[in-house]
Amino acid sequence: MTFAAPSDVHQLIVFAYVQLLEWKPGQVVDELAGETPEDLGNRFVVEYTSQFGPQANAVRDLLRPFTERVRHRRETLAELFKSSDAKKRSEEVSRWRFTVQRRVREDLLFLRSLAEEPTDEGANEPVIARRQHLRSLIERILRDRQGRTS
Repeated sequence: MTFAAPSDVHQLIVFAYVQLLEWKPGQVVDELAGETPEDLGNRFVVEYTSQFGPQANAVRDLLRPFTERVRHRRETLAELFKSSDAKKRSEEVSRWRFTVQRRVREDLLFLRSLAEEPTDEGANEPVIARRQHLRSLIERILRDRQGRTS
């Protein structure tokens, strides 16, 4: 769900490295700034899925929306920073990570609300659009899981 969410690619990459691979924001700035989102995305998938042993292929399948989004992105991470100062760049990395984390948390709460409030009656257009997006995402995940178990 995290990697299919409508977050900016550079924010997803930072989230992946800081949250899931437990890199420090300064480490991301120092070691990854010169790489492209495509290279970083591919590297992340290899490093992350290696932790799952026999389940690595299933995890790789779940990350497919992410790898599709980073494909052919040629700008470097450094080009996306607003500042040239390393400390400020580390702060940007932390903000990007928390932006994705906040969106995921909101989506999870929203999913819960779908179960509690299944109709769109009385909801405004952005809420309806977001529910439709999440419903289609859930349906796709369920179809994918069903296809793997058949």
